[in-house]
Amino acid sequence: MPKVSVIIAVYNVEQYIERCARSLFEQTLDDIEYIFVNDCTPDNSMAVLNATLSDYPHRQSQVTIINNPENLKQAGTRTIGMKAATGEYMIHCDPDDFVDADMYETMYRKAVETDADVVTCGIRRHTESGCNNEQIIFCENGKASLKAMQFSFALYDKLIRSAIIRDNKIYPYEGINFSEDLNVTVRVLYHADKVVTMTNYYPYHYNRSNLSAISRTDELVLFNQHYKPCVNRISDYLQQTGDNGFTITCNYLKFYAKRFLLNKNQTRQWCETWAESHADIDKYPFPERYKKRMAWMAKHPLILAIYNIYFLMRYKAHNI
Repeated sequence: MPKVSVIIAVYNVEQYIERCARSLFEQTLDDIEYIFVNDCTPDNSMAVLNATLSDYPHRQSQVTIINNPENLKQAGTRTIGMKAATGEYMIHCDPDDFVDADMYETMYRKAVETDADVVTCGIRRHTESGCNNEQIIFCENGKASLKAMQFSFALYDKLIRSAIIRDNKIYPYEGINFSEDLNVTVRVLYHADKVVTMTNYYPYHYNRSNLSAISRTDELVLFNQHYKPCVNRISDYLQQTGDNGFTITCNYLKFYAKRFLLNKNQTRQWCETWAESHADIDKYPFPERYKKRMAWMAKHPLILAIYNIYFLMRYKAHNI
């Protein structure tokens, strides 16, 4: 059994996958497996990957390439990779990102040393204007992190004990192809008895200079078809536990998800959707100024509508 399985979903990343693959194949951890899932990518991503792999003959036996019979999108592709993983721990890597050479060895050693179910790290967010370090300090167990709303949504910064995934059948919800990492993260944390945060450690390089599929997709469509059903299912999952301590967490996820409605000037829908989430605005992990502004906006929908129209007109006129 490999120590770590790294899962990479490949789709339309010809420009970036060589850098990603080299950073993976140059890991200091020897006992590792790489699972690349080709989601019927229309470009030359797989040719670039295979050419890069030829430079690392010692890694070739550790690489599994799965070709989807059809385009299954994020949820289906992640599920296939997770089910194929045989490692003691698993982690995801987005193919337009890259990692430091010691990332998986360092995180695995911490997992073994502390007997952790989940080990998290910080990330370096790369944009056209530079890069910034970002990190969330988790609580010592997953349920506490959920209740304190101290957790990140993504999967690429979390080394997860594979048994948690397999034993609890935690795979992305079928058909929900944006926020599919969030619904996995929440369920993993619910079952994680021990979570360890590696502070001041930023080995994952998150690339936002790449215009992703999300940036090209209508935000109203994203909300109605993906984020809304995702958060509803997560809320149902947590509420079915019978633990009322997750109520504020569910409301936080609802409030955070519906921000897309304001971007599309759907003021009425914003006010009416998950209206129960407004009651806890002051408890959410947002800056205080933002909390006060949003609490006020929730009580004054007409003024909010006028503000939104003005803002969108400025955006379109000045491209700000």
